[in-house]
Amino acid sequence: MIFENYVLPEFAFLDANNHLGNPLKNRDILIHTPTNTLLEIIALDNVLAHDFTAPKHEFTYINLNGDIELHCFVIHFTTVFDYDHPEIFKKCEEFYTKYLDWQDRNIMNESKSVSN
Repeated sequence: MIFENYVLPEFAFLDANNHLGNPLKNRDILIHTPTNTLLEIIALDNVLAHDFTAPKHEFTYINLNGDIELHCFVIHFTTVFDYDHPEIFKKCEEFYTKYLDWQDRNIMNESKSVSN
């Protein structure tokens, strides 16, 4: 018998792909499990205009090619008070920036292996 550790990580992406299709399509949803906070990640470079009424946090990411990308977290649901949002946004930005770096490295490694 194998012992499974069922502790959730601090962050996880939600995947809505199921037998009914994928209602989220290309949208990215992140959960911060300690605070039960659901955030949507929006690449602002792909949005013509926005008027989010929910708590949000915009930030700039400089990818590994040196390109500047604008992103935004929008809170859809949380169990914490408003004064805790800045701390959640800070942690989410740190996590997501590391995720984007990881994605960029994977893309660069794939393109190197294809060109070799």
